[in-house]
Amino acid sequence: MNDDELLARLRGPSPLLTLAAATAMLLLGGGVAGGIMLNDESGRSSASGPLDLTIASNATGGKCMAPTPDRLREYPTLFEGTVTAVEGSSVFFQVELWLRGGDSETVRLHNSDPNNSETLTFLTGEHYIVAATKDGTVPVCGANMASDETMKQFRQAFRK
Repeated sequence: MNDDELLARLRGPSPLLTLAAATAMLLLGGGVAGGIMLNDESGRSSASGPLDLTIASNATGGKCMAPTPDRLREYPTLFEGTVTAVEGSSVFFQVELWLRGGDSETVRLHNSDPNNSETLTFLTGEHYIVAATKDGTVPVCGANMASDETMKQFRQAFRK
């Protein structure tokens, strides 16, 4: 081994190789950290989180008419979703289709009036059509259980 080879071994890897290795470590570490930050233990995205809506507090407990595209067309937020959980005063939806507004995969519907428990009679696993105003309020009769036929009508009406 000559003096040049001995000096090269003593210096270690080339600066370019070191830079490439450091870049690879940053990319890999950033991807893992990003994945951890995006999903919390509940499976909901913590970076953007679920869209929060609030149910109207003036519910009367009366019977609602079946949802129709014409009745709910005026609302800027309208989606089809499945209830994934009912936790206290909140109902969580997995959005199947946004008919108007929104792009979140999940929605949390919160009951701000604890004296109005009748408004949160949602069943886990059932499908609903949910409408909300611009300020995120779901009106009385704005969240309705929806059959496959009802969802088909809404998809046709909104061309989805």
